[in-house]
Amino acid sequence: MKILHLEDNPRDAALVHDLLAGEWPDCFVSVVATREDFVALLKLGGYDLIISDYQLPGFNGLDALEIVREVAPETPFVFFSGTLGEESAIEAVRSGAADYVVKDRLQRLPMSVRRVLREAAERRSRHEIEKALAQEQYLLRLLMENMPAHVYFKDLQSAFISVSRSKARCHGLEPEQMKGRSDFDFFTPEQALRAFEDEQKIIQTGQPLMDVEEKIVWPDGSFCWMSATKLPLRDAAGRIIGTFGISHDITARKKDEERIREQAEIINQSPIAIFITGLDNRVTYCNEGAAQIYGMPRDQIIGRVPEDLLDEESAVALRAARAQGAGLGHWTGVMPLTSLAGRTRQVELHLSPIADAAGQPRARLAIAIDVTEKKKLEEQFLRVQRLEGLGMLAAGIAHDLNNVLAPILMGAPLLQTAVTGKAEREVLEAVESSAARGAALVRQILSFAQGAGGGKVLIQPKYLLQDMAGFVRQTFPSGIRLESDIPSTLWPVEGNTTQLHQVMLNLCVNARDAMPEGGTLRLRAVNRTLTATEASLSPNARPGEYLAFEVSDSGTGIPPELLDRIWEPFFTTKGEGKGTGLGLHIVRNLVVERHGGQLELASRPGQTRFTVRLPLRPPL
Repeated sequence: MKILHLEDNPRDAALVHDLLAGEWPDCFVSVVATREDFVALLKLGGYDLIISDYQLPGFNGLDALEIVREVAPETPFVFFSGTLGEESAIEAVRSGAADYVVKDRLQRLPMSVRRVLREAAERRSRHEIEKALAQEQYLLRLLMENMPAHVYFKDLQSAFISVSRSKARCHGLEPEQMKGRSDFDFFTPEQALRAFEDEQKIIQTGQPLMDVEEKIVWPDGSFCWMSATKLPLRDAAGRIIGTFGISHDITARKKDEERIREQAEIINQSPIAIFITGLDNRVTYCNEGAAQIYGMPRDQIIGRVPEDLLDEESAVALRAARAQGAGLGHWTGVMPLTSLAGRTRQVELHLSPIADAAGQPRARLAIAIDVTEKKKLEEQFLRVQRLEGLGMLAAGIAHDLNNVLAPILMGAPLLQTAVTGKAEREVLEAVESSAARGAALVRQILSFAQGAGGGKVLIQPKYLLQDMAGFVRQTFPSGIRLESDIPSTLWPVEGNTTQLHQVMLNLCVNARDAMPEGGTLRLRAVNRTLTATEASLSPNARPGEYLAFEVSDSGTGIPPELLDRIWEPFFTTKGEGKGTGLGLHIVRNLVVERHGGQLELASRPGQTRFTVRLPLRPPL
């Protein structure tokens, strides 16, 4: 403890030092007798107590007290004098002295010093507390004035006690204007009631509500999203006296989340396959397009290495592509990928790294576009081009054959008058008949090459069916047995002879190819009247009279999963080079589009039957 003693009597100064040292052995007392020395030491500071005589030469204790109040107002001041009267003592205390002790009561000085020091310590402590409290209040005001979040305090009836400026501003008010009001003054009744019930529950249970996200609907119908935390408000004794909370406007975040969700859904539903793999090549994300490529659910792909989901050949090709991409930074190419289920897809693959903020690879991105159908269309286009070339070649050959047959057809009738022998006449008739059939064949070839055009005429279908039966018997393998049922009473139809001949030929050839080991081909025709009930069971059918003919075989049948695809152009179940895939597509086009008929298919193991119905023209 350091004491500054203002005293001009060395004997009194020594008595005070000895007395205080007895109580506080480590105390240090500085004795001064003049104004100049007193002020100099006082300004150095660090003194815990000042003891002063009342009367000094050219200087007095009241002047010293005034100097202390200016230089070190927190330092306690005690008068110790033999000349201090009652009036002077009262004046000294009023001027700020902590105590006074007369010299003839020297033993009272330690007790006074002890009390004064205690009171000074209490004052300092109280001052520090008040200073800290003022600082906290200042910081609280600073927060309440400037925080963007909404802060509010409410009483037990959920009326506002205090609110932040941001909270008041959102209601178009000053903070003071919200005191005593409640949510019912600002929100819809439903919204206000929900908040009131939440706060009453907090008051009753003492349990807070943390990070509750809610949609706030304003009276004008607009809305926003807020994240609120509400807690019980307690007094110094711990009693709940209300609630307080803080709310953040998260509308922008909600919109961003919704936008991200929509974008994620778009990516997920994209037919383009998207994979993200870690540096260990294990899949961390894939969309539905990726699941389609592999033919398995997404949750069975996540966490696995893509190569493990492919057959060995595809896995080797994918590893090679990834290795090239690692060296070049990216890789693009087309490759076939066959899943473990045996499903092969042609895929246009793009591989590239995903970098972190420092530009270092942290993952890998793979984008796969299924180009299987595109490749099929390219192949189909090339096949169409080849067929067009064949059509042009057939037209050229037919034209040349027509030139060869023309002299025969013109010369045969002239030779009839010159030939008299029966045998020679029969030979000539055979030559003429063969040339006529050849010319008819040439016309069919030309009609096919030119698109099977031509108008419709009245046709007796039994002759077409009989010609087709003869063709089957003469040209099909001997292992195929023909059963035909062609009544002579079939009604005529309006149609194009060449087109209907092509329909029958395509159906019979398909039946033949379905029985590579031999079997039975049935060709049957009948007049048929469809009732309204029967017509409703068949697409495009109308009640009325029809010619119906059937071509059936005893082959293996068509698998159920292929029944809907056999009408597609260029789709074929035959081996490579054994079919164009156009036969049934052409049949359907000629029957339905060109002749307004119906075409039906029924197939099961051991039998496939095609039924063609053509509108009848009743006999005259």
